[in-house]
Amino acid sequence: LFVSGLPNEVEEDDLDEAFRPFGDLTSLHLPLDRMTGFAKGYCMLEYRTHAEALAALSSMNGSKLKGKPIEVDWLCKEPQTGRDARSRSPHKGA
Repeated sequence: LFVSGLPNEVEEDDLDEAFRPFGDLTSLHLPLDRMTGFAKGYCMLEYRTHAEALAALSSMNGSKLKGKPIEVDWLCKEPQTGRDARSRSPHKGA
């Protein structure tokens, strides 16, 4: 999951506390600004299962963390299937 809108003072423990109730976090990456040491305002989370990630996304998107509204979305979109998955390259068949 990709979480944005995080306050600068957020720490990994805050994110773990907020997102752990939905399942086992297998990865949590909170980039920090090299100059200030504060969070850059976004993070990436990974759950063990799709169902856990979906529960977190559904519950946490639009919620507040440390008083600031956050957005939660899929970091990687699911691959397209069927007709939309066809190549749209202008060189196809050339």
